[in-house]
Amino acid sequence: MIKNFIRDAFNKIVSLSVLVLLVLMFSKNNINFKEKVNYYLYEDNLSFMSIKKIYNKYLGGIYFFKNKNPTYMVFNSKLSYQNMENYGNGIKLEVIDNYLVPNLDSGIVIFIGNKDNFGNTIIIQTENNINIWYGNIDNSSLKVYDYVEKGEYLGETNGNFLYLAYSKGKNMLNYEKYFKNWFSMSLLTKN
Repeated sequence: MIKNFIRDAFNKIVSLSVLVLLVLMFSKNNINFKEKVNYYLYEDNLSFMSIKKIYNKYLGGIYFFKNKNPTYMVFNSKLSYQNMENYGNGIKLEVIDNYLVPNLDSGIVIFIGNKDNFGNTIIIQTENNINIWYGNIDNSSLKVYDYVEKGEYLGETNGNFLYLAYSKGKNMLNYEKYFKNWFSMSLLTKN
Protein backbone atom coordinates (compact mmCIF):
# COMPACT_ATOMS: atom_id res chain seq x y z
CA MET A 1 0.00 0.00 0.00
CA ILE A 2 2.70 2.51 0.99
CA LYS A 3 4.81 1.34 -1.94
CA ASN A 4 1.93 2.06 -4.35
CA PHE A 5 1.34 5.45 -2.75
CA ILE A 6 5.00 6.44 -3.15
CA ARG A 7 5.10 5.17 -6.74
CA ASP A 8 1.90 7.07 -7.69
CA ALA A 9 3.13 10.26 -6.02
CA PHE A 10 6.50 10.00 -7.74
CA ASN A 11 4.89 9.35 -11.16
CA LYS A 12 2.58 12.34 -10.81
CA ILE A 13 5.37 14.66 -9.71
CA VAL A 14 7.67 13.53 -12.52
CA SER A 15 4.90 13.80 -15.14
CA LEU A 16 3.94 17.29 -14.03
CA SER A 17 7.60 18.37 -13.90
CA VAL A 18 8.22 17.09 -17.44
CA LEU A 19 5.12 18.90 -18.68
CA VAL A 20 6.21 22.20 -17.08
CA LEU A 21 9.75 21.82 -18.45
CA LEU A 22 8.43 21.12 -21.97
CA VAL A 23 6.25 24.22 -21.88
CA LEU A 24 9.18 26.31 -20.67
CA MET A 25 11.51 24.91 -23.37
CA PHE A 26 9.00 25.48 -26.17
CA SER A 27 8.17 28.98 -24.98
CA LYS A 28 11.86 29.91 -24.85
CA ASN A 29 12.67 28.61 -28.33
CA ASN A 30 9.45 29.39 -30.19
CA ILE A 31 8.16 32.97 -30.22
CA ASN A 32 4.69 31.99 -31.49
CA PHE A 33 4.28 29.39 -28.73
CA LYS A 34 5.49 31.90 -26.12
CA GLU A 35 2.94 34.47 -27.32
CA LYS A 36 0.15 31.87 -27.13
CA VAL A 37 1.18 30.84 -23.61
CA ASN A 38 1.32 34.50 -22.51
CA TYR A 39 -2.08 35.17 -24.07
CA TYR A 40 -3.79 32.22 -22.37
CA LEU A 41 -2.13 32.87 -19.02
CA TYR A 42 -2.36 36.65 -18.81
CA GLU A 43 -5.04 37.94 -21.20
CA ASP A 44 -7.66 35.25 -21.78
CA ASN A 45 -10.03 33.89 -19.16
CA LEU A 46 -8.19 30.80 -17.92
CA SER A 47 -10.63 27.91 -17.46
CA PHE A 48 -9.79 26.15 -14.22
CA MET A 49 -12.44 23.51 -14.85
CA SER A 50 -10.86 22.58 -18.22
CA ILE A 51 -7.45 22.25 -16.58
CA LYS A 52 -8.98 20.13 -13.81
CA LYS A 53 -10.64 17.79 -16.34
CA ILE A 54 -7.40 17.30 -18.29
CA TYR A 55 -5.38 16.78 -15.11
CA ASN A 56 -7.88 14.24 -13.76
CA LYS A 57 -8.02 12.41 -17.09
CA TYR A 58 -4.26 12.03 -17.60
CA LEU A 59 -2.81 12.19 -14.09
CA GLY A 60 -5.67 10.76 -12.05
CA GLY A 61 -6.58 13.78 -9.95
CA ILE A 62 -4.69 15.91 -7.50
CA TYR A 63 -4.83 13.47 -4.63
CA PHE A 64 -2.28 10.71 -4.30
CA PHE A 65 -4.71 8.40 -2.56
CA LYS A 66 -8.38 7.65 -2.93
CA ASN A 67 -10.79 8.17 -0.05
CA LYS A 68 -12.13 4.73 0.85
CA ASN A 69 -14.97 6.30 2.88
CA PRO A 70 -16.74 8.82 0.63
CA THR A 71 -18.51 11.76 2.19
CA TYR A 72 -22.05 12.74 1.32
CA MET A 73 -23.72 16.12 1.12
CA VAL A 74 -25.54 17.23 4.24
CA PHE A 75 -27.08 20.30 2.58
CA ASN A 76 -29.10 19.60 -0.53
CA SER A 77 -31.83 22.07 -1.23
CA LYS A 78 -33.62 23.72 -4.11
CA LEU A 79 -33.30 27.46 -4.63
CA SER A 80 -36.69 28.78 -3.52
CA TYR A 81 -37.84 32.34 -4.16
CA GLN A 82 -41.03 34.39 -3.84
CA ASN A 83 -40.47 36.94 -6.62
CA MET A 84 -38.03 37.58 -9.45
CA GLU A 85 -37.15 40.80 -11.28
CA ASN A 86 -34.50 41.98 -13.74
CA TYR A 87 -31.49 43.54 -12.07
CA GLY A 88 -28.65 44.95 -14.17
CA ASN A 89 -27.18 42.07 -16.18
CA GLY A 90 -28.92 39.45 -14.06
CA ILE A 91 -31.86 38.88 -11.78
CA LYS A 92 -32.86 39.73 -8.25
CA LEU A 93 -34.66 36.99 -6.34
CA GLU A 94 -36.74 37.73 -3.28
CA VAL A 95 -36.04 35.04 -0.68
CA ILE A 96 -36.59 34.66 3.04
CA ASP A 97 -34.22 36.53 5.39
CA ASN A 98 -30.80 34.88 5.77
CA TYR A 99 -31.68 32.28 3.14
CA LEU A 100 -29.25 29.33 2.80
CA VAL A 101 -28.09 29.42 -0.84
CA PRO A 102 -27.37 26.18 -2.75
CA ASN A 103 -24.93 26.01 -5.63
CA LEU A 104 -26.72 25.71 -8.99
CA ASP A 105 -23.98 23.79 -10.83
CA SER A 106 -20.68 22.11 -9.95
CA GLY A 107 -17.57 24.20 -10.40
CA ILE A 108 -14.60 26.05 -8.94
CA VAL A 109 -14.83 29.26 -6.93
CA ILE A 110 -12.91 31.89 -8.92
CA PHE A 111 -13.90 35.05 -7.02
CA ILE A 112 -15.10 36.05 -3.56
CA GLY A 113 -15.48 39.73 -2.76
CA ASN A 114 -17.44 42.89 -3.42
CA LYS A 115 -18.89 43.61 -6.86
CA ASP A 116 -20.65 46.87 -7.71
CA ASN A 117 -24.43 46.60 -7.27
CA PHE A 118 -24.16 42.95 -6.13
CA GLY A 119 -22.57 43.35 -2.70
CA ASN A 120 -20.49 40.45 -1.42
CA THR A 121 -20.32 38.09 -4.39
CA ILE A 122 -19.21 34.52 -5.03
CA ILE A 123 -18.43 33.58 -8.63
CA ILE A 124 -18.27 29.91 -9.59
CA GLN A 125 -16.89 28.73 -12.93
CA THR A 126 -18.81 25.67 -14.12
CA GLU A 127 -17.53 22.80 -16.24
CA ASN A 128 -18.84 24.44 -19.43
CA ASN A 129 -16.97 27.69 -18.58
CA ILE A 130 -20.08 29.65 -17.58
CA ASN A 131 -19.50 31.82 -14.51
CA ILE A 132 -22.42 32.01 -12.08
CA TRP A 133 -22.47 35.14 -9.89
CA TYR A 134 -24.20 34.87 -6.51
CA GLY A 135 -24.59 38.35 -5.04
CA ASN A 136 -25.53 39.53 -1.54
CA ILE A 137 -24.03 36.44 0.16
CA ASP A 138 -22.61 36.36 3.68
CA ASN A 139 -21.41 33.68 6.11
CA SER A 140 -19.68 31.57 3.53
CA SER A 141 -16.78 29.33 4.47
CA LEU A 142 -15.66 28.99 0.85
CA LYS A 143 -12.25 30.07 -0.39
CA VAL A 144 -11.07 30.86 -3.90
CA TYR A 145 -10.26 27.64 -5.84
CA ASP A 146 -12.57 25.50 -3.69
CA TYR A 147 -14.53 22.95 -5.72
CA VAL A 148 -18.27 22.88 -4.96
CA GLU A 149 -20.78 20.32 -6.14
CA LYS A 150 -24.24 21.11 -7.45
CA GLY A 151 -26.64 21.59 -4.53
CA GLU A 152 -23.95 22.25 -1.91
CA TYR A 153 -24.24 25.14 0.55
CA LEU A 154 -22.58 28.39 -0.58
CA GLY A 155 -23.58 30.81 2.15
CA GLU A 156 -26.59 32.78 3.26
CA THR A 157 -28.16 35.95 1.97
CA ASN A 158 -27.64 39.25 3.73
CA GLY A 159 -31.35 40.08 4.09
CA ASN A 160 -34.02 38.83 1.76
CA PHE A 161 -32.51 39.25 -1.73
CA LEU A 162 -30.21 37.09 -3.85
CA TYR A 163 -28.66 38.39 -7.06
CA LEU A 164 -27.76 36.00 -9.88
CA ALA A 165 -25.88 36.75 -13.08
CA TYR A 166 -24.05 34.71 -15.70
CA SER A 167 -20.90 35.48 -17.66
CA LYS A 168 -18.43 33.81 -19.98
CA GLY A 169 -14.99 35.37 -20.04
CA LYS A 170 -15.50 39.12 -19.82
CA ASN A 171 -18.98 39.06 -21.40
CA MET A 172 -22.18 39.04 -19.37
CA LEU A 173 -24.75 36.54 -20.66
CA ASN A 174 -28.51 36.75 -20.95
CA TYR A 175 -29.74 35.27 -17.69
CA GLU A 176 -33.04 34.03 -19.19
CA LYS A 177 -31.37 31.27 -21.20
CA TYR A 178 -29.51 29.89 -18.19
CA PHE A 179 -31.94 30.58 -15.39
CA LYS A 180 -35.05 29.18 -17.05
CA ASN A 181 -33.61 26.38 -19.18
CA TRP A 182 -30.51 25.21 -17.37
CA PHE A 183 -31.64 25.24 -13.76
CA SER A 184 -35.42 25.36 -13.65
CA MET A 185 -35.89 21.60 -13.69
CA SER A 186 -33.23 20.76 -11.14
CA LEU A 187 -32.80 23.22 -8.30
CA LEU A 188 -35.35 26.03 -8.59
CA THR A 189 -38.77 26.30 -7.06
CA LYS A 190 -41.04 29.29 -6.76
CA ASN A 191 -43.02 29.53 -3.50
